[in-house]
Amino acid sequence: MSVMGMPFGQSPTAFDKQGLRMDMKLIPRNSVHSWSRIVGRGEATEVLDFSRSKGGLKVKITMDDNKDEVEYWKIAVICYVPGSNPPQLVTEGYFNRFWKGLGIDKIAHVNKGVFLVIIHCPESRSKVVESGVQMFDKKSTVVKPWRSEIDLNKEVIEKVPIWIRLVGLDIKY
Repeated sequence: MSVMGMPFGQSPTAFDKQGLRMDMKLIPRNSVHSWSRIVGRGEATEVLDFSRSKGGLKVKITMDDNKDEVEYWKIAVICYVPGSNPPQLVTEGYFNRFWKGLGIDKIAHVNKGVFLVIIHCPESRSKVVESGVQMFDKKSTVVKPWRSEIDLNKEVIEKVPIWIRLVGLDIKY
């Protein structure tokens, strides 16, 4: 028997007095269903060397351990437009159009109006940083190379390049 308005082969869903579906099982929240229990079911594939000290267990991470991550982040730039908070979709379109041939890998929204752009190679990143003033919606765009100590908030800017168009002015001026 089919019900009017339902797709062929499906039956209506039954709800209880609280409005919950009766065919759904609710899993109670307790420590048995914690994320660490779900993820930690497999065996560890790496052995970590923990050393005991006065404060308990400590792990020593060397620069060689995170060298790949540092190399990955060296090709990123931080971009923002002072006085503007454009949506991510708009900025993705702008950066992909403006830096079309330079190989953009990812564009991520980091903070309000601040975007992280990861580029494929260091040569392209240096072209992006050194390309001069870029205008987004008639406002200048700040492009800085990513550094580990960088503050991801918009900084106070004292000098802003602007674009002035003087229509009808003679070429001699």
